Amino acid sequence: MPATLAAAWPKARVDTVPGLLPTGDTYQMAAVLDDGATVGIASRPQRPGSRLVVVSHRNVRVLASITQAGVPGFTAIATDAARVYWAATVDVAGSARTSLWWASRRGGAAHRLVADAGPATFNQSQYDLQVSGGRLRWVDANSARSVPVTGGAVAVRPIPAGYTPLAWPWFTSPAGLYDAAAQVRTSVRVGPGATCGRAWCRVSRRGELDLLRPDGSDRHRLGGGSAAAALVDVTPLDRFEVVSVAAPAGASGPPLSELLLYDIRRRRSVELAATAASVHARAGYLWWSTVVAGTSSWHLLNLRNLG
Repeated sequence: MPATLAAAWPKARVDTVPGLLPTGDTYQMAAVLDDGATVGIASRPQRPGSRLVVVSHRNVRVLASITQAGVPGFTAIATDAARVYWAATVDVAGSARTSLWWASRRGGAAHRLVADAGPATFNQSQYDLQVSGGRLRWVDANSARSVPVTGGAVAVRPIPAGYTPLAWPWFTSPAGLYDAAAQVRTSVRVGPGATCGRAWCRVSRRGELDLLRPDGSDRHRLGGGSAAAALVDVTPLDRFEVVSVAAPAGASGPPLSELLLYDIRRRRSVELAATAASVHARAGYLWWSTVVAGTSSWHLLNLRNLG
């Protein structure tokens, strides 16, 4: 049996954020700000579209609204010390169009950076939209795009097909890693079925889930059978892997999984939740949702505080 979070890290603190806002909206948490506020998407069945909001101590600040129904909506979010950035994808004359925006974390109106971001590709990764070197960065199928955070022209840099972004300037594919700044590819030696970051690769095949270094060394067995990666991105902080263990076949209700945190340094698994619904991570924070008696809540853990 895995250890509990309290047993593994007695000083660890899990904060709770309601899944239902005081406004009556359902809240989908998407990012954490350093001051403890969170950013997410608010919606309700009787209102078309959605709102991007900052939630702090049950105060709700609306950053932007999308009133169209049946569109992707707010498709990616990024933050830095001063701003919140986002991608908004709506329908224009029958085609999807993505624009990029920002707003100050202190308050004020939203500002548009890019009216048309091109055929942007978002994969629910924390690296889909990111700020680096004073530029806001995103990708399409075969290029990396960026714009100065102060505004200006969009720069387009070709990248090899099949690569998805890590922290700039790195990209990953099943075949290896690519440094877009140096234009250098690095192969990995982990075999098929791998998803790699710069430090670790996650391999799922033949019913087993493993972590190993890109050179094939230092294998860690995370589980088998019903164990699966809970996140798109590999090994938050290059130290942890988040694993979900599916409920037995035939279980009723929404899809729920036991949520485990694997500590690479200590080679052990810790249970975070017996039944978790949705799991996300960004910038060293991990959060997951639970549903109890029909009420949804988000649970937030700062991984940097785990010794």
